[in-house]
Amino acid sequence: MRPRSTAVGVVGLGNILMGDDGVGVRVVQRLQAMDLGREVEVIDGGVGSLSIPFYRYKGIVLVDAVVSSHPPGTVLTYGREEILQGGIDLLKLSLHGMGFSEVLSLLEMREEAPEEVLLVGIVPKEVKVGIEISPEVERAIPLAIDRVLHLAEEMLLRFG
Repeated sequence: MRPRSTAVGVVGLGNILMGDDGVGVRVVQRLQAMDLGREVEVIDGGVGSLSIPFYRYKGIVLVDAVVSSHPPGTVLTYGREEILQGGIDLLKLSLHGMGFSEVLSLLEMREEAPEEVLLVGIVPKEVKVGIEISPEVERAIPLAIDRVLHLAEEMLLRFG
């Protein structure tokens, strides 16, 4: 197993050209404007989750749009087991390619998975071609940012 160089990685996934699917990227763009310290790295993962060096982190907080029966704009948090079970429907329209549950399984087989993996999911209203996001999802961004900051802080206390 490779040595970890950063305590926490925050990764936004999604396609900003597909409306609400880009919410994960929009959240991390706002986080990149904040000083989170040198133990937290914020990454715009876009649609390329396989290109992210997950092995570098002790903990990962992913941010992405998730399909759910909850109302649009709802912010949900999922743990490693929920992700591995594959029951979380990350939007496939964003061209993420392989679902993150498959990516995490692959990382675990290669012994490169972070010790802790969490997903902050935002329920989209509309996924369609365009850069605008719905008002419901726009209003959820500050709540998602607060959730990510809280989770990253908890991870830092454990790993820092």
